Amino acid sequence: MPDAEPPIDRVAVDAVRDNTQPPDVAPPDGEADGGDAALDAASNDGGDASGDTSVIDSGPMDSAITDSGVFDAPNAGDGAAPDVILPPDDVMRLGFCEMSTTMRTCAMDSECDRPVERCLPTGCGATRRCQRAGRRCRDSADCASGTQTCTRGVCVASGADCGDSRACPDGYGCEGAAGSRTCVDRRRNCDGTTVTCPFGGVCRGVAGLAPFCTGVTSRCSSDVGCVLGSSCRDVDGDGLRECVPSGPCGPGPCAMPGDRCEILPVDYFLVCGPRGICNSTSGCGAGYECVDVWSSGVSECRPTAEPCRTNAMCPPGQLCYEAGGGGVPAAPAGCR
Repeated sequence: MPDAEPPIDRVAVDAVRDNTQPPDVAPPDGEADGGDAALDAASNDGGDASGDTSVIDSGPMDSAITDSGVFDAPNAGDGAAPDVILPPDDVMRLGFCEMSTTMRTCAMDSECDRPVERCLPTGCGATRRCQRAGRRCRDSADCASGTQTCTRGVCVASGADCGDSRACPDGYGCEGAAGSRTCVDRRRNCDGTTVTCPFGGVCRGVAGLAPFCTGVTSRCSSDVGCVLGSSCRDVDGDGLRECVPSGPCGPGPCAMPGDRCEILPVDYFLVCGPRGICNSTSGCGAGYECVDVWSSGVSECRPTAEPCRTNAMCPPGQLCYEAGGGGVPAAPAGCR
C-alpha cells in the first residue's frame, strides 16, 4: 500500500514565501506590530517584512498573512474569525519541502510500490519521491469504467490508456486520443496568494512536495474517491456524481440562466457561476462551451473566445487560465 499522506494542521499558517523558510513562529512582540519588521526578527524569516507586516495584530501572535479574509489562521491573533477556505489536511503553508514525510526518495519507478506508486519529481530541487499513482478508491466504481481498476485502494490504468486523470498522480492530466491517452505533468507551483490556480482547481500542499495546482472535480461513487475534503454528489442533476467541495450550489438549478455549479479557486467553495459543471454546451451560457478542462471525465463551461479552454491545449507544466482567472485580476488569458 502507498504511504498515507500525513495530515497538516491549520495552525500558524504562513501563506507568503519568506525566502523559502519554514512557517513563522510567534514573534516576541506581545503588541500590535504596526508594520514594524524589527518586531518580527525573532521569527524564522530573517526579518523579511513581506507577509508579516501586512496586518496589525491585536495579540502576541503574528498571523504572517494578509488579512483579506482569504487566508486567516485560526489562531492568527488579529481578532478576526477564522476563515474556512481550505480543507484541514491540505492548507496552504510555507515550508512543505522541509516538512517530514513518509514518502520514500527514489530514482526510478521500480523502486516504488508499483503499480500504485510512481517515482516523481517533488518540486523541491532534484529530489524525487514515491507518490500515489492515482486517486484513492473504495472499489472500481470510483474509477473509470473500462480503462481503470481499483488496485489496493488506488485507481490504476488497466491497459495503455489512462482513461481519465483518476489514474494519474495528483496534478497530472490524462491527455491524448482515446485509446492512447497518457498522464501529463500539469503541476504548476502555487502559493495560494500571488500565484493561484485556474477555476476548478485549488493550490494543494503535501509534506515533502512543493505546493501545486490540482483539479478537484472527477467522477466518483463514494467520498473515498475525492480529494481535499470534497464529497461525492450529483450537483448538476444528470444522474452522475462528481467530487465537489461544500457550498450552496446544487442539486437544483441556479437562478441565472446559463449558470452552473462552479468551484472558486481561492475560496474553495461551490457557488453558482458561468464556469460550472456541465454535460453539454447547451447547458452553458452564451459564449461558453462545455469542455473537460482537467481531463477528469467531468466537463465545465469555459469561454469560447479565450486562447485556451482546456489544460491539454497548453505545454506540459502549464495550465489554462481565463483573463483574470484564479484570483489574479491583472493576469491575461492563456497558458501559464
